[in-house]
Amino acid sequence: MPGHVARLEDWYEALYATSHGRDGRWYVSTRPDPAAIARITAAVLADAAVPATTDLPAGVEAQTRGDLLFLINHKPHPVSTPHTGRDLLTGEHHDPTTLPGYGVGALDGGGIR
Repeated sequence: MPGHVARLEDWYEALYATSHGRDGRWYVSTRPDPAAIARITAAVLADAAVPATTDLPAGVEAQTRGDLLFLINHKPHPVSTPHTGRDLLTGEHHDPTTLPGYGVGALDGGGIR
């Protein structure tokens, strides 16, 4: 993690990572485009050993708590995600999971097919 990760020019640090003991810090001193934000987020998650949930449709949020995966659809229309598992809210098994508009799911296991 330590040191300059990316620079826009020789004098301007665009992304800097540092660590002190167990703690780490990432500094972004620019306004990255969405693709760069995705790459930076992936690097930060990997550095922190946090598993990332990928392939989510726009407007879907995912949170993990232990073995549970919570999915939240912030859009008014139904969406499908590649996640499988038993929804603790309905008792149904999903493969894949379809969330209704503004719907939520709480998957036990929350695997990706």
